[in-house]
Amino acid sequence: MKTITTAVMVCAAGATTAWGAPPEGVPDRPGRVSGALEPLNYYVGDWTLSATWAWGMTIDARNEYRVGVGGKFVEVITVASDGGGEAYERYHSFYTPERDGDAYIATGFTYDGTTSTIPYAFEVEDGLPTIHTDTANPDGSRLRQEMDPLDADSVAWRVWMTAPGADQEQQIMDGVWHRVVDEESAMGDADAEAWASANAEMHSGPYDVRAGHFDAAGAGVRSFEKTAEIAAPVSDVFRAWSDGDAWKEVYGPERAEMVANIDLAIGGRYEWLFDGATGGNGCQVLSYIPDRMITFSWNAPPAQPESRAKRTWVVVELEPLAGERTKITLTHLGFGDASHWDETHDYFDIAWDRVLGAMQQGLARKG
Repeated sequence: MKTITTAVMVCAAGATTAWGAPPEGVPDRPGRVSGALEPLNYYVGDWTLSATWAWGMTIDARNEYRVGVGGKFVEVITVASDGGGEAYERYHSFYTPERDGDAYIATGFTYDGTTSTIPYAFEVEDGLPTIHTDTANPDGSRLRQEMDPLDADSVAWRVWMTAPGADQEQQIMDGVWHRVVDEESAMGDADAEAWASANAEMHSGPYDVRAGHFDAAGAGVRSFEKTAEIAAPVSDVFRAWSDGDAWKEVYGPERAEMVANIDLAIGGRYEWLFDGATGGNGCQVLSYIPDRMITFSWNAPPAQPESRAKRTWVVVELEPLAGERTKITLTHLGFGDASHWDETHDYFDIAWDRVLGAMQQGLARKG
């Protein structure tokens, strides 16, 4: 015989109120949310993220979406590591079905003891729900976020900040959350159990290449080619493209703010940050042959937010020449068909000339 427990609450007036037990057959923790939040079933499960903020700090995180209270709420636990540091539980949030105008409400509890109530809205296209938030902060700044499903197992996370008193917002995050499909391989060679507590040890790449970030595909992608001859042996030129310290020596040894985060592994970081914070944030190594070629994903500058939300890719081929010289052939591919890609194409058609010129001067100076 099944035992049914009845909960009893003592009211302020001293009376007792009996709350009926849930119907038989309803699990303690339903697998799906019902009612007004039903589109958010897409998110239920676990997701991981490896990305970089616009100011250069990396973030590795895990979101655990759970269904709570009889399938009427979505509970989210966020564990994160900042800059490769110790992981901690950053947020514990609840998406609720109560409506405020056209927006729902997310209530969040933060690691520093603060709480927040954030209105959000979602729209559904082809069964994939995009979540939007737009929050005014006490200091006068605004924070706008978007969780945009790319496919069944990946979600683009984009964040924009408007500084106090400013009119123009700046994109500060352009990352992708990946659904944990196989716990055994969720973090590559890392033990998935390491994420079980807020004291988890974080693991660096290689990471999966974020295919959903690319706008173009096929043999007819838009591209252009640049060539240059460098007065340096091919090994030095390859290091300048594939090693952050070597890149710094070539492009800006006197500029402390310049940095390159390059992890020479498939899916590893490939970021040039000319002001120490903004540049190729979140780009990745796609392939390489030592001293012969390197391929990496690339993004548009922050002033072109529509293009920056996606990726192109760059192929750098190296050919040794007589007299310890090297020919570089740079091909930039993957510009989309929308009108905003025209601006991005023209921008890089000029920018890569400047980069190759700086490399010629930098390696000549170094030699």
